[in-house]
Amino acid sequence: MVTFVRTGLDYLWDCVLQVNDSISSKPIELMKDIFTNLSSKLPQEQIHQEFISVCMQRMDIINKVLYQYKPHELVTEASDQVNKLVRCLKLLLEYIVECDNEHMEERGIPPHGKSYWGKPLSLTIRYCSTPNSQPEDFDIWTHHNDTIASLRRQIARKINVHDSSKLELVVGNEIIRKNENYRYVIAASIPLRDKMVVTVRLHQYSNISETSMQSSDNSTDSSDASTGQHDGPNFDTEKVLPSVLMADKDDYIDFLLRLCDFAVERQLVILRDNVRSLLKLLPTGIRLLKEMLIFCKEKSTEEDRYKQLESFVLCGSPSKTVYLIEIIHSMIMPSVDNRDIESSEFQHNFILCGGLKLMFHVLTSNDCLSRADNTLKRSAYLSCLKVLKLLLVAQGYSFILSVSQEIKSNTEAMRGPRYKSAVGIQEAMSTIVSTVDTKLKTVATILAKSLCTNLMSPLPDVDVIVSLQMLIWSSIIGDISLMNKPNEIHKEFEKRCVSGPLDSEVLQLIREGLETLSLSMAVSNTILDTHHTTEPWKQFIIDIVLTARNRLIRMTAQDQLFNIITKCCTDSVPVLISTIKLLFNALETIVSDHSSTSNEFFRLLARLINHAHCHQVSVDGIQKLLDIELKWLEGVRVNSLSSQSVVVEGPLLEGHLNLIVELLTFSSIEERHSLGSKPGGMNLIPNLINHFLFPASRLVKKLKTTPDLQYNDELASGICSSPDSIQACYKLLNALCVGVKENIEILSELISDIFYNDELPLVEWEYYPHVGPRPTRGYVGLKNAGATCYMNAVLQQLYMISPVRNGVLSLSEPAVQLINETDKTEQDNKGKSVDGPLVPASTDRKETHIKVLMQLQTIFGHLLEGKVQFYVPKGFWKDFRLEGQQVNLREQHDAFEFFNTLVDSVDEGLKAYNATPIISKVLGGSFADQKICKGCPHR
Repeated sequence: MVTFVRTGLDYLWDCVLQVNDSISSKPIELMKDIFTNLSSKLPQEQIHQEFISVCMQRMDIINKVLYQYKPHELVTEASDQVNKLVRCLKLLLEYIVECDNEHMEERGIPPHGKSYWGKPLSLTIRYCSTPNSQPEDFDIWTHHNDTIASLRRQIARKINVHDSSKLELVVGNEIIRKNENYRYVIAASIPLRDKMVVTVRLHQYSNISETSMQSSDNSTDSSDASTGQHDGPNFDTEKVLPSVLMADKDDYIDFLLRLCDFAVERQLVILRDNVRSLLKLLPTGIRLLKEMLIFCKEKSTEEDRYKQLESFVLCGSPSKTVYLIEIIHSMIMPSVDNRDIESSEFQHNFILCGGLKLMFHVLTSNDCLSRADNTLKRSAYLSCLKVLKLLLVAQGYSFILSVSQEIKSNTEAMRGPRYKSAVGIQEAMSTIVSTVDTKLKTVATILAKSLCTNLMSPLPDVDVIVSLQMLIWSSIIGDISLMNKPNEIHKEFEKRCVSGPLDSEVLQLIREGLETLSLSMAVSNTILDTHHTTEPWKQFIIDIVLTARNRLIRMTAQDQLFNIITKCCTDSVPVLISTIKLLFNALETIVSDHSSTSNEFFRLLARLINHAHCHQVSVDGIQKLLDIELKWLEGVRVNSLSSQSVVVEGPLLEGHLNLIVELLTFSSIEERHSLGSKPGGMNLIPNLINHFLFPASRLVKKLKTTPDLQYNDELASGICSSPDSIQACYKLLNALCVGVKENIEILSELISDIFYNDELPLVEWEYYPHVGPRPTRGYVGLKNAGATCYMNAVLQQLYMISPVRNGVLSLSEPAVQLINETDKTEQDNKGKSVDGPLVPASTDRKETHIKVLMQLQTIFGHLLEGKVQFYVPKGFWKDFRLEGQQVNLREQHDAFEFFNTLVDSVDEGLKAYNATPIISKVLGGSFADQKICKGCPHR
């Protein structure tokens, strides 16, 4: 019997806990390697439990020592103890990761950090139902926490294949092997990305052939085939993984949560991060998961159920509160298929016991996460926003559904305010939810149908809107502690706003917050009617679309703010006009100081003006705004000419040009004529052509027409120097010319005058023929008709053999016959394509051999005496036969097979004229077959 000898483990533990930081990773790795490479005959579950138990006992002892120190002593006297605790956590982390990686099967009990529906991912699946059919493309939604095996099953269901292991997934030229089924879609050997094309092939194989393949293939392929035989998680082997064993122990989860609270309270960042990493790596704690289900299933009154759920989730421990909110998220939107039924039941119970109210309370209350630091708050709010997004979409759908049911029973309801509100919500939801994956929309639709009346309240109120606004605002500067201090956020925003790449979790929190804000405004579409006038809201808009230095944030903010302003209020006209004026005030004051980040600001303003024009909204002072923009543009031109350099940045110039384009939509044809080209007007079109776009061309034209003119350092480069600003300038020219004949004429004259002359002198190349001349001391080539390279290579090689060339060209009879036939058939062949097979003129073999000989003479003649760069052997393509069939010029053939056929045909043609088969004579030979036996003198 194999036994586990523990000699030396105490020494290894001393090394792990006491060596210098510079080499601390070495004993940790050694300890991990020892325990993960023990004999397979040892009881693995017992080994795992013993290792975990030792680690947890040592951490518990160290933790009790740490509690004896005062907070200010942790940095000095207790730093060694904290370091030991961190090393124990790292050892446990590496051990669990190694064991999970060796599992190499799909997880049915996923880690806590992968237990929820991840970031949506859209894949284009390309599949051929039959070998000769055209491939069909269809889209499939997956997510970052999905596995390759789950993706295979989803594709199999879509194409009606019962065994997903028969599917072969190909990305580019690389195959995603079956032994990667356990990997997540973004962690495979070929990571899947959004909008990626995946080709699916269906393989029909038997178990016998697969078994034989396994026995003859290498170890990787063997594991590939074996893992493909089991479709779905293997719970028996998964339950003995150390991570699952730890999650089953309530004491372990409770200890880690207390340890995380201690790290947060004493501001021990490294300790907190390691504990959080371990909790995310373990499956969700069984006891906490069951308690969550029980609290949501209670049969008491709704108010009592809510109080019980609230007291359970908001328990006073910041780490536990965050952990429980993450459990709610994973139960609402699980990442694995085997929890769908359980999830559906939990969704209903959670809503019925006041889950939506609880999420609003977590978002708006100052006390829920008062003891948590920024990192824990960020994790809690991120999970809370994802749950809220689903519930708000379901809430919007339920309101639309209830109004539609009212209309069916009473058509007079279409004249009421509820119908108008439902139409506005439906329009807003269709725009906002279009960016959300189909999984969320499907679940929200099901909830809306089954819990229509229960989802009608509570609606997001002003406190929820303000909290979302503050959360986004403070997250951009990286300090959620300022969430309840709007004045301080605005003051600190510009100097504390992060310019570099943001942490992925922070960026995701901001984007989820903006989407949830849009949904909240859409569902409660009366809030913005008054909220848009508040000063924090105005500052918020300017900060997130102009001052924020991360472009992804500004782009998301621009899209969501446009949806909010135009679709998420009962009367969008006052909000639209107020926002346009707000942005124009900022344009006159602070935009020039943030020119490098002004793209999204100008794009939002231009879209709002375009929306106002399309919906016939009258904006007061629109002509004054246009005059201000035109004056700014003229100032740029004058300053650039006086300084002989470009005085404005590209994004700023592009934004102003696009803004003028939208403002011109409010102008009449006469006004655009006056601005563009009318004498006494602004002459905007000549200025744009001569100074913004083509000053160098104008200068060259001036120097040509006036030879005595001296160049006086005029600005030769256009004011529009970036591609985006040049494109914006073209848009402005187009806007000035729409419907204005005079502007089109002057623009055409200016461009023609710059770029075209009345008489262009003939140049040397115009006298040249379409085909180039033969190179000096060079050779004439043969044209490739598509796939005739094998043919050209053989013909040119035969031509280079002097006896063959001279022998073929020495015959006069075939050449005379060819000349007569060419004159007769030239008109018949005129205009015919040579791309595909041609109909044979004769089936007589002798005649075919003679024609091939004649065409070979012609080719050799052109190669010898031709004066052009190449010769087109159309006649040879027409007359040559390969196995009695016309050659398809688009198909590649074997060069040796062509050579043999050509030699036989030419020799037969020579025999027809009683001439010597010259090719066989020159290139002919004989085969010899000699057998030599060992120990025998005979051969």
